[in-house]
Amino acid sequence: LENDSLLCAEQTQFDTILCLSITKWIHLNFGDAGLKQAFKRMHAQLRPGGVLILEPQGWASYTKKKNLTERIYKNYHNIEFRPHNFTQYLLSTIGFCQCEVVSIPPHPSKGFQRPIHLFTKAGGPSLAITERVNDNITSDTLPSRQERMTRRDQEEIRDMERMKYEQELFPKENNNTGNMSEISQHSGDLNQYEQLANVYAPSATPNYDTPSRNSDSQPSESQPSDMPRIKEEKEENS
Repeated sequence: LENDSLLCAEQTQFDTILCLSITKWIHLNFGDAGLKQAFKRMHAQLRPGGVLILEPQGWASYTKKKNLTERIYKNYHNIEFRPHNFTQYLLSTIGFCQCEVVSIPPHPSKGFQRPIHLFTKAGGPSLAITERVNDNITSDTLPSRQERMTRRDQEEIRDMERMKYEQELFPKENNNTGNMSEISQHSGDLNQYEQLANVYAPSATPNYDTPSRNSDSQPSESQPSDMPRIKEEKEENS
């Protein structure tokens, strides 16, 4: 922005603003005034209760980049607002109500092992309201959780009872267990059963000789026919 008077036109539109490893570049290109204006603009764009996640670079890293351009070199030598002053400025001047260090992420390069700060904008729900909401959520979810656990235990008990009933109803025979007398008795029973099965259900179909039925109307092929003899007698008489 050209000047800070334009900050009043900013509207609250974000719940979170992520600002990782860019404060040095804003600082070197726009000086102290440019970085402070960026902080004010971030605060103006956050909704009440919103958070700014900030990872500022250390002052030692500025030195390595001071000779990139003439403008950066000039701004570097005019900087008075050092990184260790950022937290106090954001809390006292900008208006953030709270700051906490989230973590220091591990990194192979020591220069990137920097603390990450979380700044909270004032105007969010009060702590008492938040605690009351959390208590209500806990009280609502606790009975349902207990009901689910009770229901699951009952289902497990029913499954165990069903398995036990099935085992008693259909016991598994173990051919490897039992003494020799029981095994021999079981074999004898099987042989008896096989013999009875052969008697009542023989494997081969028996062949029984049954007398053939000769029809009176049709002469048998084995008996000689009397028709030629009767014909000869009729011829002699004539």
